[in-house]
Amino acid sequence: MSPLRLGGLLFVVASLCPLFSDAAEKLNVLLIVSDDLNVRLGCYGDEHARTPNIDRLAARGVRFDRAYCQNPLCNPSRASFLTGLRTDTLRIYENDTHFREIVPDVVTLPQTFQRNGYTTVRVGKLFHYNVPASIGTDGFDDLPSWHRTVNPRGRDKDDEDRIFTVTPEAKGAARFGGSLSWLAADGTDAEQTDGMIADAAATLLHELKDGPFFLGVGFFRPHTPYVAPKPWFALHPLNHLPTPRAPEGWLATVPAAARDHRKPQEDHLTDDIRQHAIQAYYASVSFMDAQLGRVLDALDREGLTSKTIVVFISDHGYQLGEHELWQKRSLYEWSLRVPLIVSVPGNAANGSVAKSPVELVDLHATLAELCGLPAPQTEGTSLAKLVRHPEQSLGLPAFSQIARTDNAIPRERKMDQVVYHGHTIRTDRYRYIEWDGGEKGAELYDELADPEELKNLVNDPAHAATVAMLKQQLAKQFPHRRPHQLPHPRGFVKLFDGQSVENWIRRGGTAAYRVENGLLIGRTAEGSKNTFLCPPRDYGDFELEFDVLCDPELNSGVQIRSHEYAEDTPQPSMPKRIRSAGEVYGYQCEIADRSKGTAGNFWDEARWTKWWAEPSVAGKDAYRDGEWNRYRIVAQGDRIRSWVNGVPVADFRDSLDASGFLGFQVHGIKAGTGPYEVRWRDIRIRELKPGEVVR
Repeated sequence: MSPLRLGGLLFVVASLCPLFSDAAEKLNVLLIVSDDLNVRLGCYGDEHARTPNIDRLAARGVRFDRAYCQNPLCNPSRASFLTGLRTDTLRIYENDTHFREIVPDVVTLPQTFQRNGYTTVRVGKLFHYNVPASIGTDGFDDLPSWHRTVNPRGRDKDDEDRIFTVTPEAKGAARFGGSLSWLAADGTDAEQTDGMIADAAATLLHELKDGPFFLGVGFFRPHTPYVAPKPWFALHPLNHLPTPRAPEGWLATVPAAARDHRKPQEDHLTDDIRQHAIQAYYASVSFMDAQLGRVLDALDREGLTSKTIVVFISDHGYQLGEHELWQKRSLYEWSLRVPLIVSVPGNAANGSVAKSPVELVDLHATLAELCGLPAPQTEGTSLAKLVRHPEQSLGLPAFSQIARTDNAIPRERKMDQVVYHGHTIRTDRYRYIEWDGGEKGAELYDELADPEELKNLVNDPAHAATVAMLKQQLAKQFPHRRPHQLPHPRGFVKLFDGQSVENWIRRGGTAAYRVENGLLIGRTAEGSKNTFLCPPRDYGDFELEFDVLCDPELNSGVQIRSHEYAEDTPQPSMPKRIRSAGEVYGYQCEIADRSKGTAGNFWDEARWTKWWAEPSVAGKDAYRDGEWNRYRIVAQGDRIRSWVNGVPVADFRDSLDASGFLGFQVHGIKAGTGPYEVRWRDIRIRELKPGEVVR
């Protein structure tokens, strides 16, 4: 068996009968997911934890001691384990992109069960939600995955004005969901959202008991804000809890990239704040554990325990001050290691521990095989063998990654926010980390000798061979480790590489173009007519995207499917007007300030001199004066469409031109005016296949 988990898709054909049940009876599946939960649990050896219900599930299942997420951030991780695809395949690096934007036809884990006669139901958070903002809504859910969904909303939403946060002046997610925040709440467990989720799950188990069913139960805790009723705080006295700290000067021993996601307020946390945050985290874990216990009780009460596979996981780990880091997004053990418990009825290995490194991306293939279902294409490895024989090993390492992003880049270009990536490989003994393909540093930790990962051995000559071996394995798993090396998920190619337009053709007037700091800049020439800088080939059916920033005194445009007059020619719409040889004509997508109401509409340049479409009402206001604007143009057959900043603007049909050149215009200006400039960046295009559906 290869020591690597293959980057390509694997087609796994499962046994066509369940492994632990009579072939005539399909096993149900109860998937329970906790949010931001690390392995500070009793069954994982934490003496401070109070988690009797997770512990009892571990006693009647197989506990995986070394399970790792593929990305220590909610949306990328959940998209990965609920599809069975890795982060680079999904191209989900942040919390704002839905995976179906990239892989619209992927078959999710619940859909695999749907297709095999199961009723699939969700209560709470399975796919990504912004917490606490999206509690009570569908969040970033994938509705095709479920026959039914339930979205409880508890008093924790109503009590938000009582929550303590270390960022009281922040707005939106930064105030609670992205910051250390907590509340020892009044009232009962049942009033909290997670209590309502447990109630709803119990009701659903009763309704679905005739099966087969796939029930996803997603608890919101212990995600910040750490909210739990007061008795759970009392269970964890402040003076009985650990307060992790890194040794003095430790941060200086690791690459800056390993810590550049730290938030400013984390540099100023007092010991009192640290202790209260840790207490609140433990309290919310214990509260969540109690709600999980109520679900397990309902399973027993309905007589379903002997008919149901129960899986318990978290989406990723969580740091509570280790390495002077908090929350997630690091590539250290506390951020990546997750609880994973698989309880299969009748499994002789229940109560055992599997110590082989495994990954959350393995979940899809695992559950399909355990239930005797044909598995779709995934990038995970079925763990069914380890469920039956936990003493064995897959012989495979675990791989994880995280993106460092620039949030100053507008959300319309979410995938372009990635500045660089970090990647890591975890073997039985070592963790090796590279930042930006090694350009921003690397780390090596001996997990046996240094389980807290405090001694970076990457430059130790005694470990040079280990570094070389792990570096090679990491490169094989992640061949495109730097953002510019990653092929675009939808097949876009860069039309302008930010370096040169040497082979491009200037048509029309005398305006000047230059490349500066990765931008293509056009500058007006006094008295010049319209000028166009054109890539060296024609395009027919395509999808074009670009950013543009235009001086407010100037309007501009981008020509598509355009041509030049071969000789002096009367203009079709105005025969008395003669167009000179070399003048450009065709469809032009307008770039103009909001007051004109024409941005994104199509003008028929130098031919019929008319607007081709009536812009949408929203489209007229989509352009942002004095800012970068994101344009998208789709030309397919006789249909041409445009979007500005994600808002649909124009949609029309015309069959005059099926192909032609592109041209980036600098508008002509009168003598005595200007100079003005228009700037473009991130110009990319993909050619469309015949019959391709473009939304």
